[in-house]
Amino acid sequence: MKVRFKQYAITGSDGSTYSLGGSYIDPRPGSASLAGDGALNFGSSPFQGLGSNTVVTYQLDIKGGMYRMEAIINGTQKEVDFGVGEVLVIAGQSNAAGYVHDGFDKSLGYGNVKFVHFNNTKTDFEDGDPKNNDKYFPWFWCRLGTKLAQNLQVPVAFYQTAWSNSSVADWRKSAYEGQSVQFSQTGQPYKNFKSVITDVRGKVGLRGVLWQQGERDNTQNAGGVMQQTGILGYDQNLADLIVKSRSDMGWTGFAWVIAQASMNSGISDPGGIVAAQQRVIGHTDAGGTVLKDYGDPRKSARNGADTVSSRFKGPYTDEILGSARRSGGGEPTHFSTSALSGTNCGQCQAADKWFTALTQLSSYNNRNFFGNSAPALNTQVTEGPTGLSECNCGFSLLSASQVSGQMSGQFTFHSCNAFKVRWTLLDGTTEKASAELEPGGPTETFSIPASVNSGNYTLRVVPVSCTGNSSSVYEKPFSYTKPGTISWYVNVTPYPLSVPASGGTYYISVNSNTNWWMTGTPAAWSSFSNTSGSGIGTITVTVQPNTTTSSRSVTMMINADNVAAQPYTVSQAAASSGSGTCYYFELANYHYTSGVTKQAMEVNGQGVVKIQDFNTSSSSQIWRVESVGAYKKISRASDANSVLGVSGGQSNIGDQVVLQPYSGADYQLWEEEASSSVTTNCAGCVIYKHKANGNVAFGSPLGNWGDGDASASVNDIRLVSKSDAYIYGNFKWFRTQVACPGGGRVSAEEITQPESRLAVSSNPNAGEFRVRFFLAPGRKGDLGVTDLTGRVVYQRAVTGEGEQTVDVKLAPSVSGTVIVSLKTEKGVLSERVLVTR
Repeated sequence: MKVRFKQYAITGSDGSTYSLGGSYIDPRPGSASLAGDGALNFGSSPFQGLGSNTVVTYQLDIKGGMYRMEAIINGTQKEVDFGVGEVLVIAGQSNAAGYVHDGFDKSLGYGNVKFVHFNNTKTDFEDGDPKNNDKYFPWFWCRLGTKLAQNLQVPVAFYQTAWSNSSVADWRKSAYEGQSVQFSQTGQPYKNFKSVITDVRGKVGLRGVLWQQGERDNTQNAGGVMQQTGILGYDQNLADLIVKSRSDMGWTGFAWVIAQASMNSGISDPGGIVAAQQRVIGHTDAGGTVLKDYGDPRKSARNGADTVSSRFKGPYTDEILGSARRSGGGEPTHFSTSALSGTNCGQCQAADKWFTALTQLSSYNNRNFFGNSAPALNTQVTEGPTGLSECNCGFSLLSASQVSGQMSGQFTFHSCNAFKVRWTLLDGTTEKASAELEPGGPTETFSIPASVNSGNYTLRVVPVSCTGNSSSVYEKPFSYTKPGTISWYVNVTPYPLSVPASGGTYYISVNSNTNWWMTGTPAAWSSFSNTSGSGIGTITVTVQPNTTTSSRSVTMMINADNVAAQPYTVSQAAASSGSGTCYYFELANYHYTSGVTKQAMEVNGQGVVKIQDFNTSSSSQIWRVESVGAYKKISRASDANSVLGVSGGQSNIGDQVVLQPYSGADYQLWEEEASSSVTTNCAGCVIYKHKANGNVAFGSPLGNWGDGDASASVNDIRLVSKSDAYIYGNFKWFRTQVACPGGGRVSAEEITQPESRLAVSSNPNAGEFRVRFFLAPGRKGDLGVTDLTGRVVYQRAVTGEGEQTVDVKLAPSVSGTVIVSLKTEKGVLSERVLVTR
């Protein structure tokens, strides 16, 4: 057996690309010693297990770098890529975990996929954490890793353990007592973290912890004492956590880099949280006025400070301001997810600040964090190329598409160790083309043979050099139009059409390059118009309310020249059975105050939940309460599928409570409480607590005494703290039982208004235009732009705010006629727009 090595080099000014050297090298310290074929020379054979038909092991001291190792056994060569570099643990809360709450949030990407590895071995997740398909959401960390790899010329790996919405007390309490202050998952958030600093440390070693936390504690700070514990200050909680982590991993010098972070809802707390973080980092003077430099490992010289070293100064992220943070409810707290470059790129600023904190030389000894910290080395043997290496972070095929107008395609992927992949173009199960390639970056281009005709295919990309795991993604749809040919098509959206029991008017958008027409016999409760055309068109569907307790459907046929006919089904839900008890919901403080007009919760004509003068003749103020297990579903009395739920599925103070289609989600269910904490001085009052977060309830915090905002388009009902709900009458509800109205209809305005208009200005344009539309508050939709081949050139998820506008800027390559469409649960609106360059 013999082994030989090649080394990867980082190329490009931004450090995101790499190449493999052509010559064999000696990765060991000292002078090179190579045989003629490039294999390492040894004074005596280091290989253990030769001839025993078992695993062969050997040990080498290797310089930092990214390598390809070739093992030649009995003439058979196997290869594996591996790195010797830096391994860092990410801990803290949502600004460390990453923000993906809206479904279209973006990260800075994976950067250099060869030199930077992002791992997520968490077994439990907080509701706000990136998880499932978003588990490997890299946030800004891979941007930091790419900068570090270029600076250090070694690979960099991250292990994600951060836990959204966590306070420092949650971390300490779960570390010492096995249960946090506010989370139900046993041992979390410390449990995930401990697994990395013990199990993962044993396999790969660790340099230290990057701690980005403090925003949650800002809302609970009173004179440096955390309200969650009432005893320990932030600094004592964090200091205890560091001690516990070092004890669990058996490494007293384990380094912690502590960010100075407290920004929550636009409010910074430099005198409370940040000052406490700085006390843990340490000072160079007895008075505690001079904070240590970046990279200074010494214990604090402040009078009364502990004698703990290797606690490093991290970045001051409260300086990330303005549009560099998100806007909306509970913001600005999180770094921005829209701008990925320029002055408004909050993730860019976070990555750059962390880079400075880790690489700037300290005035203490002219060395940085890496020079002044001692890593905890791995204690286990690392597996070599006896078989395919295991991609612990999975293989993720992120996107695949044709290169416009060319006989080639491209795909983007993320993987921990895929230095060779095989791509295959599939028509069902039939292989149309396939080849192997060695990626030079996260995006690769491949040629499509002339024998492949236009059609919809599946691109499968599988790593040859490593295996995936249960979360790996290998396939993506691939639409191909062969240059010089016409691919006839008819695309209809939505497909199929699902209609609620209330019925209404809906629109089917037809996107085609041929003649088309609809055939079939409509059901008695449905009608279709504008059922033929050429190219782009809109079919109008009118559905009568379903007053029966059975669902129903009708199927028509979409026909077209040169395209096979396809069925199109319209399905309508059954009417609600109307169970439960109906009530008026009055604000308790107005109910029990004489001389004032009582105020009640209602739904206005725009579908907005408001507080208005109590009116027993208004059916819009009647609400139905039904039991779902131990919880309550609160819906409109006239439509049991239109319920109160938290916008965006959130559970934070200030989040809007809006009308939503019922799905059974936790954010649509409420725990009813009428304890003495609620009814003292408020007989007959109740509060409703969020199922997923019992520390919040819904109430009316807006206006005078909670009587709401004057605007008819502003939802008045928001999440408030449970402790405030026990105190304030505008967060409590006095209910009066009333007979439930019959039927399941909602107002005609609510049915038709969201689909009533879509306007584009200006038209024609040079690729920049404004789209104006109405979408009922809280409702979800997708705004998209496609060219005449059906290719999506712009897409954005939108949340209803009533009348609203979106500014669209198309890529410079887009020109000609495009279709702007708004897709909602009620149908699709579309407008044809001419882009001239």
